[in-house]
Amino acid sequence: MDFKKLIFFYFFLHFIIFSCSENKMFKNKSKSSHNNLFNPYHIDQLFNTPNNFGSFWISKNVKQLNINKINIILKGGNNTDNILDKYSYQFDLKGNNKAYNHCNFSSQNEEINKTSFEYANNKLNKINIYKYFGVGNFPPVKAHYLDKYTVFCKSKGNGKNDSLFFYPSVENPKLIVDKIGKFINHMEVIIRYGATKKEIVNQINSFYPYLSEFDLAEKTITYTKNDLPFESYHLGDNWSQLQRSQLWEYNKFNQVILFKEWMNGTLIKDINILYNENALPKKIIFNRKKYIIIYSNEN
Repeated sequence: MDFKKLIFFYFFLHFIIFSCSENKMFKNKSKSSHNNLFNPYHIDQLFNTPNNFGSFWISKNVKQLNINKINIILKGGNNTDNILDKYSYQFDLKGNNKAYNHCNFSSQNEEINKTSFEYANNKLNKINIYKYFGVGNFPPVKAHYLDKYTVFCKSKGNGKNDSLFFYPSVENPKLIVDKIGKFINHMEVIIRYGATKKEIVNQINSFYPYLSEFDLAEKTITYTKNDLPFESYHLGDNWSQLQRSQLWEYNKFNQVILFKEWMNGTLIKDINILYNENALPKKIIFNRKKYIIIYSNEN
């Protein structure tokens, strides 16, 4: 091989190596920059109407991706392009979910649920429920932020409220308490896997003194690994662990790929999430129904 060919081969080889390295770096950067769009603690609210405490979307990641609208769509019927079911989420410039509606077209063009969200100082302040399963005139849900918890209240009249408490925050809860009036309907403690009974009781009482001593209608425990929820169990007397109620699985980017929920031993939610090459959710299989996800960044 003469000297000129040798020089050419040397630079060509370096160009190929550099190009491959750049593409690999770009792909890794692309994937690492796309975090969860769903808050895994609230993935059970996917396909539920977000009337209790707001959206399960992670605002900072929606904002980072400049997403204006997300549609989750089920197609099928005689024409495979027909839309049978559609969940729509609209976002403001800060990535906050500002509106939600659910339309079902399988029998007729019907808007089933319609909700809007108001924010103050970039925090959810009020949930307006215009329609819930076709019925209107529901009282709004109002949020209150205190030092140790956030509570969402829905008025029932006569000075009574249904209240949902998150200790210390909605985004990363350690204790969730659901009240109907003054009655505690449900308590969920979220704690690391392997915690002892004493650690569980101490965590509950650190947020809500003496709650562990109450005779509660229902209580559950959610275990975490690497600060992510991975399974929940119903709790019996003396904090004994009963049936498993929820299960999460994740990919290597810590994005939810599987969520299952059981009620009285019967599987009621089976959610599989598939991601595209940019680590964005592209399909959701919900109880065997295949939904596609469409993103928009048009203002």
